Amino acid sequence: MDTVIVAALIGFISAVITSLISHGLLLGRIRREAMEPFRSEFYQKQLMAYQKMWSLLGPTSRYPSDNTVIIRKNRQQYLSVVNARKFSNDIREFFFSEYGIFLSKEMRKSIFEMLDDLAEHKYRGGSEDNLVPLTKEQASSIQVCFANIHVTARRDLALSDIAFPKSELGLEE
Repeated sequence: MDTVIVAALIGFISAVITSLISHGLLLGRIRREAMEPFRSEFYQKQLMAYQKMWSLLGPTSRYPSDNTVIIRKNRQQYLSVVNARKFSNDIREFFFSEYGIFLSKEMRKSIFEMLDDLAEHKYRGGSEDNLVPLTKEQASSIQVCFANIHVTARRDLALSDIAFPKSELGLEE
């Protein structure tokens, strides 16, 4: 008779434990399903923020344009004070817009490091055409800040992992 009671007790305890585990898993699933629309909306807003920010990064390009921050002339690199100020202001305005709140912690850190690095140089003065000469190390430091922003943006959106199958796109060599 004792074995019947022990077996019944073990069965009851097993049923209770199984029920608790099932209940916990079901609650987790319900919570995940309820949060999915919010996550999707958040990701869409974050994607829009990064797209907007990416459009502001043109002045960071190594390829010259009218608004490039670092200008190369006669084998020397210069910081364009006018372009650096405009770029810094544009980034600051973006950061404090409705988009800035969706940037990752790493992106915020990269942006502020870049703004600090630019601020070190853009208020030093410069020639009449508002160009501040940079040493190779200074120019490299600024370029590293720019590269960190580019890489962080792509990593935050998981774009660095996307591989486009050339054969499916008709781009085979």
